[in-house]
Amino acid sequence: MNTQDLRKEYRIPANELPPEYTRFTILLGHEHEAEVQTADLSLGGFGFITDRTLDDFIQGSRLVLYPLGRDQPLYGIVVHAATTDKGTRVGVQLQELGGYQEYRTAIQKILQHIDRTNQS
Repeated sequence: MNTQDLRKEYRIPANELPPEYTRFTILLGHEHEAEVQTADLSLGGFGFITDRTLDDFIQGSRLVLYPLGRDQPLYGIVVHAATTDKGTRVGVQLQELGGYQEYRTAIQKILQHIDRTNQS
């Protein structure tokens, strides 16, 4: 599993993401689904905002995330959750399971696009 400190990893803010990455579905325990709004993302994790309560995101709990669609689930562990004026802000560290490699490939393409755009 990736043990890099996610706070030191480059994070892409939501306003620099393609539209298909700004909202996605997560699966909480007991088959509860929620749509969330991306705050930022990186190769190893996600930050998102949700209208679900803080109690749904206990540190160390596991989530299933579907930013690439239902056929490529990502699995993550909650590393941070806090209440903000926009809702509950959650930080998730991804596990190297499911669609993890496909996700990393997609994010690397986004990073390359951002880099090319910034160089122009």
